[in-house]
Amino acid sequence: MMFKFLDRIIFIFSFIQISKAQVSANWDINGVVECKENIHGIGEFSFLLQEATIRFYEDDMMFDDDLLKGGYVLTDGNGQFVVKGYAYENAGILEPYLQIDHYCYTPTLDQPIIKGCFYRTVVRLEQKPDYQNVYIFLGIESAKRIDPNGDKELIMETTIFCPPKN
Repeated sequence: MMFKFLDRIIFIFSFIQISKAQVSANWDINGVVECKENIHGIGEFSFLLQEATIRFYEDDMMFDDDLLKGGYVLTDGNGQFVVKGYAYENAGILEPYLQIDHYCYTPTLDQPIIKGCFYRTVVRLEQKPDYQNVYIFLGIESAKRIDPNGDKELIMETTIFCPPKN
């Protein structure tokens, strides 16, 4: 009889601890994507990147990453985009990121881009605040979260992605 009582107490305590570990967020991300390049002999120039494909994910350690709300968006004529998403985790932390597919030359990669391929840049966002303004420079690889309290650098990584041929 005593063991059943203790088992119930342990179960209730465990359930309370697990429910405390649950986290959720409702993000609203506004951003601008700019391509910054250096033409040898001419100098540095930049332009707002149109029609870059933006996908908004939440990183999952054990499963496929969650693609948030609506698949993808394209940057407009001014390089701007808006993505929204909601994520919920039973345990752990939320790790939102943007995946940007683009053709902005990235000189830090060893191999040149190949026909049919594109650059894929992953920008790690902060878990909070839920509302973020981001300004992303591609080419020179720099991303910032624009904040009234000062800009904050974001972690960014670019690779070359070649879709499988059918």
